[in-house]
Amino acid sequence: MIKPFNDDFANSQTLTGATVQVVTYPLFSTGEAGEPQHLPAFQNRSVWYSWTAPFSGIGSVDSLYYSSPAVYVGDRLDQLVRIAGSTNNQIEFTAQSGVTYRIAINAHDQDPWSQYYSGYTLVNLGVRKPPLPTPDNDDFAKATLFTGYDGTLTSHLASASLEPGEPWPTIPSVVARSVWFRWRTPFSGLALVDLSPSTAGVLVAYRGNALTNLTQLAFASGGRLQFLAEAGTDYSIIVGDGGWPVSSGDEFDLRLYQVRPRLALPVGGDVLRGRDGVHLLAEIADAPTAVNSVEFFNGNVSLGSVIGGPFEFLWANPTAGPVELWARAVDDTGHGSDSPRVTVYVRPVNDDFVDRREISGEQGQTGGSTEYATVETNEGIAQGAGTNSVWFQWTPPRDGKLVVQANAAYAWPNFAPFVPRITIAEGPTLSALNVLAISGPPDAVGSPGPPQNVTVVAECRVTQQHTYAICVQGWTNISGPFELNWKFIPRAPNDDFARRISLIAPITMGSNVGATGEAGEPLPPTNSLAKSVWWTWTAPDTGDARLKVSGGFALAVFVGTAVDDLLRVATGVNGSEYIAGIPTPNNTVRFQAIRGVDYQIAVTDVGGYEGDFTLSLDSPQATPRIDPASPTVLPTGEFFLRLSGATGRPFVLQSSSNLVTWSDVLIDTFQGATFLYSESPSLLRPQSFYRVVPLVDALSPPLSASLLNVVPGATTTVRVVGPPGQPFRLQASEDLKQWEDLAGGIVVGFAADALDPTSGGESFRFYRVLPWR
Repeated sequence: MIKPFNDDFANSQTLTGATVQVVTYPLFSTGEAGEPQHLPAFQNRSVWYSWTAPFSGIGSVDSLYYSSPAVYVGDRLDQLVRIAGSTNNQIEFTAQSGVTYRIAINAHDQDPWSQYYSGYTLVNLGVRKPPLPTPDNDDFAKATLFTGYDGTLTSHLASASLEPGEPWPTIPSVVARSVWFRWRTPFSGLALVDLSPSTAGVLVAYRGNALTNLTQLAFASGGRLQFLAEAGTDYSIIVGDGGWPVSSGDEFDLRLYQVRPRLALPVGGDVLRGRDGVHLLAEIADAPTAVNSVEFFNGNVSLGSVIGGPFEFLWANPTAGPVELWARAVDDTGHGSDSPRVTVYVRPVNDDFVDRREISGEQGQTGGSTEYATVETNEGIAQGAGTNSVWFQWTPPRDGKLVVQANAAYAWPNFAPFVPRITIAEGPTLSALNVLAISGPPDAVGSPGPPQNVTVVAECRVTQQHTYAICVQGWTNISGPFELNWKFIPRAPNDDFARRISLIAPITMGSNVGATGEAGEPLPPTNSLAKSVWWTWTAPDTGDARLKVSGGFALAVFVGTAVDDLLRVATGVNGSEYIAGIPTPNNTVRFQAIRGVDYQIAVTDVGGYEGDFTLSLDSPQATPRIDPASPTVLPTGEFFLRLSGATGRPFVLQSSSNLVTWSDVLIDTFQGATFLYSESPSLLRPQSFYRVVPLVDALSPPLSASLLNVVPGATTTVRVVGPPGQPFRLQASEDLKQWEDLAGGIVVGFAADALDPTSGGESFRFYRVLPWR
């Protein structure tokens, strides 16, 4: 068999604790040189343990199954001093706190019964406190007297009893053992009694000088007892077992102390206005010692101290919501005494518009709460929301956009969600505010359970040197704390229609970060927050034009010179193309451009997205032209012209003798970049002018309007004829002086029809069509 690892003294197993149980196998152990003889009748077959007593008391060791213990002290095997030992399997000894004991468990190897067990032995080791004597203050007449205003007394309930005539608490509680204390309170005020441990028993306070005339003042089932005391009066305090078993070695501490300070202001339950601060006033009870200073607290946070009376303190910028206030008085002996705690409710400092809190910087974060906030009488901004609001104000460093975000969590313990609502407004007074932005509710609040954050955002355009008011309130009457974040985004240079940038290069980098919408701005047919930027482009030629924007943006093309009077030419939303086999978001628009027309281009967010993008432009093919150096007349009289243009583009060569009337000379298509035209001498005229135009221009009629049908009292149809892609504005008049817009559109093919539903009873009604500029 394998020897136990703690067979030798040097390999003793260390045990710790007041009670220990361990399994060992001493039958397979051996003795060693210098080891004392543990049992006279048996040879040494021992295992060793080392144990340090955690406190003084009666130590005990018992070992089962044919083994006996022995206890020693000493650090060397050959110098051990025997403390206790027996041929029986249980011993007791006097244990001293901090002393290390060496314990040997020796097997009964010659016992006739040992052959029937496997050598297994269970060892129990422990120490217990000795029984306490009957407490001196067991009877009422022998109560322990205390005359101070703060002290701790120690006693126990072991061997205590009830004496004849001892009263039971009026609040039902079984008391089988009790001890008595008598407290002569030095001054009037609140007296407190703390029992430690709090489960050691029940506390009862009486007034009276005999068991037969005691009046119960207070009762507590452990923990803390308190009552109002008068200076110089004796009060009897009883500690009873409460019907629970009492250990013979259990002691308890009883702290008796009086509270000198009392908060006269504020009064518990008051609702105070945060802007005024919280006025605290501590009153001090008379006592033999004088109070030098009072420190005021909110919960565990010190608010400040006052040295010398009167003990008044103003808490500026107090925490909003319920606060727990108390005071600590320190007398000339250095003793401290705490006042009872009072709870008051503080309205936020920035509850009213005039007290809005200043925040600054291009970005930042602060905390706040709508708890106990109110709504002012003329606070119309809060209509349809909760009845609690707080205010901030912020001034931008320059033009741009302000983004404000509020985060809140479920309010404990009822799990009711506080959902903030943000309003950004501008104006000098509450009644004259112009609302600029209101946050929407979060997409999902969630279900009751562990706290979840909810976030709302509001954003708007801001102007340098203007001051903006920010209101935070609840979407319902539920209030709560929140975290407020703000960020300033500089304005994009082409954010406004009036600040649009000329589009010249075929590829342009752009960004709508910091962009905002403006009044009258047309929105794309998608979920957009009008975060748009603008370009303007003048078509150099007539023909097919293409614009493409990368990323998830909307692209729109308009004609017009005012943001609220634009005609939409083309729109691209939610497009994509495959690049290297990967679907990539982009939007492309194609439209028929007209030479000389100014087109306004807007790149707008989809779903509020902000970011960088690339704007690509494919202009119409170059207009055919005559090489000015090419006209050549040969000696034979033959005439040559060199034409240039885009391959595959049809053209018309025209001639004129007076630059007024033009006739077609040739209709053809460029097969390459140039085309050589010649005329025979017989076709030459004394004076000829030539020009080349795209075929579509030659075939396109000028912009005009005509009536298709006129039925008195019914709708009139007006047909607009013009070049394909031509933006037009149709107007109507009754006197050829006052014209009103009737319709706008784009010529498709060569014609477009418009309806005039207002025509009817007029004597005359005139129509005209103009290019939309």
